[in-house]
Amino acid sequence: MRLTGALRSVAVVEVVKGGVAVALALVFVSMVHHDIPRAAADLAGRWHLHPDGRYLRLFMRSANQLTDTHLWLLALAALLYALVRFVEAYGLWRERRWAEWFAALGAGIYLPFELYETLFHFNGLVLAALLVNLTIVMFMAAALRRGRSF
Repeated sequence: MRLTGALRSVAVVEVVKGGVAVALALVFVSMVHHDIPRAAADLAGRWHLHPDGRYLRLFMRSANQLTDTHLWLLALAALLYALVRFVEAYGLWRERRWAEWFAALGAGIYLPFELYETLFHFNGLVLAALLVNLTIVMFMAAALRRGRSF
């Protein structure tokens, strides 16, 4: 794959991440003024989640502590995250060197956490995220090593 095509592929990944963050922000806003603990329990029942599961306990504990203010702050954080992902995607699409650095650092920051989760709490989704981010970091490091300037 040509360098431009690879950069644009990473840009598409970043746009998808930004889009997911925007959708999540909309979910948070839609939950304002609702009974969050009840909605969380309904969701857990609908998905047939194991009641003693580590993530379900964490999810339910978090749901019980959410207030409308928390939901607004979570929505704002998700929108800010989306903005960062979209700016990064723009820079990669336009082949900007700053975006290559940003992508390498942005993907690399997750690697220790994803590696830990993959090793000690194996999950296919976490493994997939680890592999995607590792590929992005390796590609960006190679692109940066070439010393291209835009």
